[in-house]
Amino acid sequence: MLLEFPSEDVPTYAKDMTFKLLGRGITPIIVHPERNSGILAHPERLQEFIEQGCLTQITASSYVGVFGKEIEKLADRFVEAGQVATFASDAHTLPKRESRMHDAYEKLEKTQGLDVANSFKQNARNIINSDNVNLNWRPLKKKKRFWLF
Repeated sequence: MLLEFPSEDVPTYAKDMTFKLLGRGITPIIVHPERNSGILAHPERLQEFIEQGCLTQITASSYVGVFGKEIEKLADRFVEAGQVATFASDAHTLPKRESRMHDAYEKLEKTQGLDVANSFKQNARNIINSDNVNLNWRPLKKKKRFWLF
């Protein structure tokens, strides 16, 4: 089941809701987490849902920088940590939003390798067929902070 949070933040009831869905055998797929203001400010919040058993799907356009560098960098961090199952085209209004799937897979193959790119494609097929999707994820690396004196 695709689950999209409001863009401003993650609702306080979200973890309880995903827990109940998982208890009924429904796997929530959190879409566009990289574009959620609450997750953008605190990226580690996504991990709580992955630990529960949720999957994630980032927008291909986010991954290639269409929504800006900050969102692209967060999408990169999620991908590098193995916290993403697949891409979303988010092209539900084609004249206004162009699908960047090809560009995203090209970047993914270049930065993470062919095996990871193929796993994203296989994960999409598995989701469609209601087959298991396994994420080999790890916690996000802490952002390095530089101090100038």
